[in-house]
Amino acid sequence: MTAVGGGRTPQYGAREVRRVLQQEIEPRITDALLDGLSTTQLLRVRVQRGELLFRIEE
Repeated sequence: MTAVGGGRTPQYGAREVRRVLQQEIEPRITDALLDGLSTTQLLRVRVQRGELLFRIEE
């Protein structure tokens, strides 16, 4: 499974989505907050060719 690919399955439900959130997205959000992301900024996450891309916007 790529960073964004497995999704929901009948056998495991949304566990794969939760795993991607916990392993791929949450650490990046935490890093951004620790690096000084302010409440006036936006952290945008998108998927391109199966990979997660993060961008901070003012």
